[in-house]
Amino acid sequence: MSHLPSRLPPERIITTAPQRRSKNPLAPRLAGAVSLAPTSPNADRHRTNRDPQMSKATLVVLDGPAANSRHDILTRDLSLSGVSFLLKESLAVGWRCKLLVGAQTHLCEVVRSRPLSNGKHEMAIAFRR
Repeated sequence: MSHLPSRLPPERIITTAPQRRSKNPLAPRLAGAVSLAPTSPNADRHRTNRDPQMSKATLVVLDGPAANSRHDILTRDLSLSGVSFLLKESLAVGWRCKLLVGAQTHLCEVVRSRPLSNGKHEMAIAFRR
């Protein structure tokens, strides 16, 4: 049973889970779960293709109390818009930095800093122009 307009393409199948009703009139009502089929089997939520490319690089922090500190890193996930890596120290989101890969220098900004259970931090930087 679907209450959605019929103008959706047939490949976008919509399913709903049945609602459970409580006999208690004060119990909150929860809407049924709705899931959409993916638009394609290879759908990726990222704007650009990513490669699990590992290469050595040097990160130079330009902002904050860690300004001018250098970190030797190993990239994990590289795309046209940025790169992710692991770091022992945490950098704040929004800090500017430089990424030195071989003879190339990229200006970038920290967009993710997440602590991991092993004591390291998963970092992601976006390239800026």
